[in-house]
Amino acid sequence: MFKIGDILMLEPKYPSQKEKFNCMVVEMGTGCVYTDFPIDLETGKIAFLMDGTHLNVTFSNEEQAVYVFDSEVLGKVKGRIPMMQLLLPEAEAFVKIQRRQYVRLHVTLDTAVHPEHSEFTLFRALTEDISAGGASIRL
Repeated sequence: MFKIGDILMLEPKYPSQKEKFNCMVVEMGTGCVYTDFPIDLETGKIAFLMDGTHLNVTFSNEEQAVYVFDSEVLGKVKGRIPMMQLLLPEAEAFVKIQRRQYVRLHVTLDTAVHPEHSEFTLFRALTEDISAGGASIRL
């Protein structure tokens, strides 16, 4: 789902205050992912999360789809760079997030497209999908 170099957003699952952190994936392991130390988005400083801290991890893939999964800080690792080890669940545990204001329904409907100021002649088409914000049609 993600690869080395991707940015992850971390949010503590049970925060005492609203905190968000960004970190970058630096290595992949079996059942875990290694990141650089997270940066607090508000202060811009490195954050040191305690082992066992439960997190909601959010990331976007190459298609700009956003996913979230539950994780936990497994520990710190000293390597070429200091790293934090996070639990990586099975891909089935990743949940795709709907970022649109309106839900998009994939439905095929017959439609007619009318010009507003006679720029073109009326034509008929089929919808690909529709939402409260508009429709995608096949031309």
